[in-house]
Amino acid sequence: MRWLAQRAVCPLCGATKEGRTVVCPFCRQKIENFQQHNPLFAGDFRLYRVASYREFRQVHLRFKYGGQTQLAQVMAMLMLQSYLGSLPSAGEKADLIIYVPSTRVRMGQRGYNTAELLARWLGKYMDRPVRALLKRKNGPKQTELDVGKRQKNVQGIFRINQRIHTKCIKFEDQRILLVDDVCTSSATMVEAVRTLANHGYSNVAGLCFLSKR
Repeated sequence: MRWLAQRAVCPLCGATKEGRTVVCPFCRQKIENFQQHNPLFAGDFRLYRVASYREFRQVHLRFKYGGQTQLAQVMAMLMLQSYLGSLPSAGEKADLIIYVPSTRVRMGQRGYNTAELLARWLGKYMDRPVRALLKRKNGPKQTELDVGKRQKNVQGIFRINQRIHTKCIKFEDQRILLVDDVCTSSATMVEAVRTLANHGYSNVAGLCFLSKR
């Protein structure tokens, strides 16, 4: 992370920053204001968020659709700070990191899964294993649907990756962190958590960079 601290401009907004901070004071203040509401309880799990989608929408567009995958490093660092800062103690951090998968179609179109990039960096920062425990069926994008149809659209879209599952059984009773880039209605993450719970993974928390809630 040294290169991030040494940069003269904020990687999120492009404004000039001082010292060895990762982001500028303006972005930091918006992030800290939003994090006062962590965690959000979505269904039966805790969801940790970094910032408001409305405030940092352009960052997400650059990352997800503009090919600026280098943003994953700073985004993951901010996610880590948000997550650890909201835990009662550092000893309660996750034992395993997984991520919301993309479909094969969208992986072919974009060439990468934003959630996986974030999870990989979080795994490095936290010194925790990262596993592709979930698979996802092809279907309409959540962004193409209104809020009322999103919950129905995600029903049954996830399944367990059985090959990875055999290697992760030891984590069934341990803390698991499920990573995504954006949570809109939380319907996707709720369905992912439900799928995991049906296969014995009962202690799952969510972590995303941006949230609309």
